[in-house]
Amino acid sequence: MHLSRLKIENFRIFGSGSDALELDFGPGLTMLVGPNDGGKTAILDAIRFVVGTSARDWNRIAQDDFNVTAGVTATSLSIACRFEFEDPAEASLFFEYVTPQTAGPVLHLVLSATRHEGGRRSVVTDIRTGEDGTGPRPDGTVRALMAATYLRALRDAVEELSAGQASRFSQILHAHPRFAGQKDADFDPAAISGGNVPRPKTLVGIMRLAEHLIGENDAVEWTRDRLNDRYLERFSVAGDSFRGTVGIRAAELRDILEKLDLWIASVGGASTRLKRGLGSNNILYMASEMLLIGASGDDGLPLLLIEEPEAHLHPQLQLLVGDFLREQSVAAKAQNKDGKANAEEEAAPLQVVATTHSPVLASQVDLEQIVVVAAGRAYPLRTGMTALSAGDYRYLSKFLHATRANLFFARGVLIVEGDAENLLLPVLADLIGFPLNKRGVSTVNVGTVGLFRYSRIFQSPDGKDRIPVRAACVTDLDLPHDAAEAEKSARVISRKRNDGGPVKTFVSEFRTLEYVLAHGQYAELVHRAITLASAAKTLEGPVALDRRQRILNNAGAEFAKLMKAHDGDRHALAAAIFKPLQEKTASKVEVAQYFGELLVEENNVGRLGPALLRANLPKYLVEAIEYATWADQTPGDEPQQLPDAKM
Repeated sequence: MHLSRLKIENFRIFGSGSDALELDFGPGLTMLVGPNDGGKTAILDAIRFVVGTSARDWNRIAQDDFNVTAGVTATSLSIACRFEFEDPAEASLFFEYVTPQTAGPVLHLVLSATRHEGGRRSVVTDIRTGEDGTGPRPDGTVRALMAATYLRALRDAVEELSAGQASRFSQILHAHPRFAGQKDADFDPAAISGGNVPRPKTLVGIMRLAEHLIGENDAVEWTRDRLNDRYLERFSVAGDSFRGTVGIRAAELRDILEKLDLWIASVGGASTRLKRGLGSNNILYMASEMLLIGASGDDGLPLLLIEEPEAHLHPQLQLLVGDFLREQSVAAKAQNKDGKANAEEEAAPLQVVATTHSPVLASQVDLEQIVVVAAGRAYPLRTGMTALSAGDYRYLSKFLHATRANLFFARGVLIVEGDAENLLLPVLADLIGFPLNKRGVSTVNVGTVGLFRYSRIFQSPDGKDRIPVRAACVTDLDLPHDAAEAEKSARVISRKRNDGGPVKTFVSEFRTLEYVLAHGQYAELVHRAITLASAAKTLEGPVALDRRQRILNNAGAEFAKLMKAHDGDRHALAAAIFKPLQEKTASKVEVAQYFGELLVEENNVGRLGPALLRANLPKYLVEAIEYATWADQTPGDEPQQLPDAKM
């Protein structure tokens, strides 16, 4: 059994009509990614409000859960969940509530809520079955079978696993079928004979034995007798005496379980308890919850809702968490410590719906399992929902690593094909007044071959419902300056053939980035940067500050000679400046680094400025930055749907 569809109307960020949410889920793992306040948490909360949770969480609709559009608060909301059954026999558990369909029976749970101003019950909520929410209300047994496991964001794992009344760990153990027989008191003091004490097997029996042994302790026995004989006896009236006793207040199994802690054993042994970090305790907490879900068998809804599973974890552990969640979403035989199949338990396939802000974790998940949630809309990346081909999916499954997965969390993306652009574009964006970080823009270096494979993530097959992320692809013309105009035009058209929706390609005017810069108004700065990069390669290390100034002084004299030798011929000058890169006596990455530093220095002394830079930097770079950073919009007011980016 698994959640297959969710429909939300007028709940938080999700409105009604075209602004409502309708999202399909597969039976395995679904990872919700995207910027803050996009609706990821609202999706998880909507699900748990309908199905409930295995913990004693507050699962009620409140006044501020109703959508507000144009200053008007909705008076009603609805959340509808549809569940499908892998095994028809499982549907028999819900035979009064299922809806027959050609493909098999389905179960609908529909939560509706109305809001009233004032009064004791300002929000009235009802949960019913049936596709339109007019069927019978599910009874307590069904509600218990439908309960999901929910791990909130910023969870306090130490608190959840510590002993105490209604502790989460005690709830997990009490609900586990292994503890069903532990409430039997299999110890009787009368069975003690000749100093032989029978050893009980249940927790209640063990506690009763402990209570008996404590009662026989000399100090406890003396205290009890002293209390009764010297003090309480004085208050006895007509044979009605007060008698005190000393014991353990743990008559019920739940009382015993609430006294249990769970912690990570130290190297010195399980009894040595050391304070652990937040990440270690988070791992322990997730493992304990999985213990309960794994014990549920085939009955009920094996659903885990988890916010930010990466909380407090370093990248390597995040990778393992990603692997673990994927593995748990596939049915597998439980194994014992020897690696052999355990016939006693069989792990049911687990459905996981998780949110994350971690590029590391997002990069571990198959693209088919990712849903981008932004501005109150959801964009599944599974086959058929994007412009990606089957080959694109195979390619991205290999090369979508953490440094590139940050594109899922951006408002805009600069997709570049080299390290030089990756280093230089953020510097240029700062200098012209559109800083990438403040505008929520990521620079993603994907290499020449994969440039458009990544951009197609943001395109839909029909070109209508598009992720509200502007993707600017920055690429080189890769033709000499004297190539025929027809050849240049054909190359530009070829580079832009994949444009559409939010994707727009920006092509250099000439051969490469460095050549274009050398041809422009900052030719001397490019020459200085190449000279510094050549020196660094010769020295096989960074250039010291005192030597750097001497190199720059010499570079100024050399540039004057180049200007005189190629008077009026910008292409000849650019070719001469570019020569060390062509001959590979200077690194492109270091040229970009030094050029960026020199630009910043010139700007700091007042020789440049945003307007002058925008006028004199290569046009295609400026336009790419302005497009990706929504320069035509006020930050934070980007439209939810983008106009066509076709040129």
